[in-house]
Amino acid sequence: MRERRALPRARGFTLVEILVVMVIIAVLTAGAMLSMSFLGSDRALDAEGRRLSTLMNYAEEQASLQTREFGLYCSSGGYEFLIFDAITNQWEPVTQDDALRPRSLPDGLKLQLNVDGQDVKLLDAMPAPSSAPTPDTSAPQSAYAAYAQAAAAAASGPDAQPQLQPQVMIFSNGDLSTFRISLGRDGDTRTVQLKADSQGRVFSSEPQAAGT
Repeated sequence: MRERRALPRARGFTLVEILVVMVIIAVLTAGAMLSMSFLGSDRALDAEGRRLSTLMNYAEEQASLQTREFGLYCSSGGYEFLIFDAITNQWEPVTQDDALRPRSLPDGLKLQLNVDGQDVKLLDAMPAPSSAPTPDTSAPQSAYAAYAQAAAAAASGPDAQPQLQPQVMIFSNGDLSTFRISLGRDGDTRTVQLKADSQGRVFSSEPQAAGT
């Protein structure tokens, strides 16, 4: 009788090989999560960028509807929308629209501004002349209104300062100043960039590392 030749058995994975594959998958997954954490999503930063771009587009719509000039004044820690009063020939805070109220950035976030290709030196907050009365902090107050009041009080003194004007103009005809706003976090290279497209609509980028 012929001897039966044993067929080669299909070789399976050993326990060690399976463990090695699992370790490799875990390392790759952890690396991807860390990459997203450090270079990708920052919910607070992203939310602030989207909020400011939405408000700027809203202000642009209001400027067109009201046929009035709006503007944006920025400090490193916040921003405020202004409106031009043709009667007084001055810029004033927006008081009739709560959506355009003064806003402060969350702790740790900073704002940088470039207008017409030039970096704008931003103050930490609205300045006030030394002779200005101490504002009432018990109730919310427009930072620009506080400054305007203080500037008017010191207008006759040698250290009088001119009225502030918005750094970014939002014209009633739909035009905007050429600008770039960068929102970033202290100790982090990620930024959100805001600028207008060819149709004048303001948009914000996803958080990304500086220089990318």
